[in-house]
Amino acid sequence: MGAELIDSNSIFRNTIKRLDKFLASLPNPPLWTIEDELRKLPASSRVSQAEFGHPLSIAVQIGLIDILRAWDIKPDFVLGHSSGEMAAAYASGAISATAAMAAATFRGTTSSDEKPGSKPRGAMAAIGLGAREMDEFMEPGVVIACENSQCSVTISGDIDQVALIVENVQKRRPGVLARFLRVEKAFHSHHMKEYGPSYEKHLKPFVQSVEPIVPFYSSVTGKRLVGDGCLDPDYWRRNMESPVLFNTALRSALKSRKERMVLIEVGPHPALKGPIGQILRDINRSEISHVGTLHRGKICSDSILETAGNLFLQNVSLD
Repeated sequence: MGAELIDSNSIFRNTIKRLDKFLASLPNPPLWTIEDELRKLPASSRVSQAEFGHPLSIAVQIGLIDILRAWDIKPDFVLGHSSGEMAAAYASGAISATAAMAAATFRGTTSSDEKPGSKPRGAMAAIGLGAREMDEFMEPGVVIACENSQCSVTISGDIDQVALIVENVQKRRPGVLARFLRVEKAFHSHHMKEYGPSYEKHLKPFVQSVEPIVPFYSSVTGKRLVGDGCLDPDYWRRNMESPVLFNTALRSALKSRKERMVLIEVGPHPALKGPIGQILRDINRSEISHVGTLHRGKICSDSILETAGNLFLQNVSLD
């Protein structure tokens, strides 16, 4: 996940080194480095563990944003999905790279802290149905954690009840996607409430936000955020605890923009390509294109060059 870019792209490499330097400066620095973890083979990778996955993913996204900036790509607006909002906030100019890194790192470590008498084990699952269609399947202890599109949600909550919902969807709606996510925690559910106060407290020395330079559309509120402090530690606590309103946020961003545009998905894999396509078809915006950056299973240095080529074909000016 990004290892080839460390070797082939000086901008990405320097970003990762700066972020590793920041992590090393923390009061209780991690016993690992971003670079070492990104270089690990899939068999030994710890990216599926929250303590590692959140900071590693955001570090890669920050590095990709720095590459896009070096190409002189200026976004008209930004939004993110779940922890991806941290990278989007950095891209908007509202927070620094180190603030985004702190938000990701402490989210991973705080949520990995097992508390005595804590709730049952949590789980998350992707379901290829809309929020309204899910009404007949929902169980106590499970919530709609992410509204990805009008026909795609993520559920989160107690593991046994999540498993029951997945089983029932598979039985009653054969052919509909219903699978567990490779995560250890039930993010965006009641499971996160016990971690919220500690998470916010850890962030206060490191995260200060200013007015976003680039319009920032929130997947917490579904609306554009404005003003100094709009992405302060309290916001990131809500980001962890609250449902992801990506469907609402993207529709809000596109509502006042009628021109043809390209949506660039910044991340280790274009996981939102499907939901974005569903939204665009629903609002009849077929003129809008989607371009990914990195792709799972592809050499990263090749993927980023492919991104440049796709943007060029979409008449996006590159420096």
